[in-house]
Amino acid sequence: MSDIYGRMLKEQQALKQLVDPLYGQHQLPYSLDDAYKQLGIGAETIRFMQEDEERRRILAGIGDIKTFTDIAEEAERQRKIWEGPLRETRLTDFRAQFDLGYSSDAATQAIRTFENSFRLPGINEVDQLARYAMGAESLAKKMLDGINGNSIIQAAMAGMQNPWMSIEHAEKSASGLASILALGHGLDEQAPFNAGFSDVLRPSLGDWRDVASFPEELFQNPILRVGVYHERGFDPALTDFTIPAFDECLWRAGLSPRPSTNKKANGEQDEHKNGLVHSLQAFKILQHFEVAIRKFIVRVMSTSYGTEWARQGLPNGMLESWKAKQETAIKAGQQGQALIDYADFTDYRKIIERKQNWETIFRTIFVRVEDVRESLQRLHPSRIATMHARPVALEDLLLTQFETKRVLKAIKNA
Repeated sequence: MSDIYGRMLKEQQALKQLVDPLYGQHQLPYSLDDAYKQLGIGAETIRFMQEDEERRRILAGIGDIKTFTDIAEEAERQRKIWEGPLRETRLTDFRAQFDLGYSSDAATQAIRTFENSFRLPGINEVDQLARYAMGAESLAKKMLDGINGNSIIQAAMAGMQNPWMSIEHAEKSASGLASILALGHGLDEQAPFNAGFSDVLRPSLGDWRDVASFPEELFQNPILRVGVYHERGFDPALTDFTIPAFDECLWRAGLSPRPSTNKKANGEQDEHKNGLVHSLQAFKILQHFEVAIRKFIVRVMSTSYGTEWARQGLPNGMLESWKAKQETAIKAGQQGQALIDYADFTDYRKIIERKQNWETIFRTIFVRVEDVRESLQRLHPSRIATMHARPVALEDLLLTQFETKRVLKAIKNA
């Protein structure tokens, strides 16, 4: 058994090395304590992190577990450790997908219990739920008021095929579904970086304008990442659904393609693949996004500065960094790419925010520098997690779907 787990861990490391050639060479140029303070990480999330650290120590010593009985007992002990935080963050089914004890009775039962806590509303309940969701301070009210928003929400609720309404917290479910619909509608109807639109988003997606750095643990640990999202102001109701219901909500809001039913031969849904499906989905979205934003930067910078745009328009040291990466890649036997292809994700924000670039090029596209900064900051943790072959949470997927579409809409006609 220990050989199997050892091989799994080696394969995971190999995958990370494949998608990130610099894996294992990253160094943190800042104090983790300072980064946590900057992120506003509170005591509850720190507790999640400490509990997960204990779990990781146990998994690191998995070779010492000799019998199936030992493994089952350890899985049950871990279930008890995680039970409190998971009940709060609604990550029960997500945790089970990536847990080595996924096939255990405890993990399987946890998923079934979570799924059974949702149902479809009766026809006589839909109107009341929609009215609640259109409350005065809700995102739905701000985005859908004046366009018969109540009817839009009712139609979506009545059309849902997957149980989405929490038996215990029906109003919270209604609010979450309506907010996802409002995000999709706002993206369709609003100028993507209209100042009012950006301000309305923060109570639901969180305020990320003042984050200067991210600790490495945030990229590696989905539990920590979700906790930080919530503490920045991300509304937990947006993801408090089963995976099939969440996917359907995104589709009905126009934020993602229609989800695959992903059926087994016996007709039952293959839930074991959901985690992989979301990771691949996020990877494709982000890959498309980065190709598009790189082409956009080259186009608008060339228009403004000419063929020497990189020398004239990049922040100090960035061109040299790109050239060094290009040279390293060529020495390693890789085919040389355009210099922009060696840009880091954080380079896009630095290029946009550079004072001369902002004033002459990007202000007319993104309106306020803090808003485009925030959009890219929301994408940063999920982007690193996705591209480095780490687990993707529902919060990651929602932010990825929304913010990439938002930026792409802004640059489409620029």
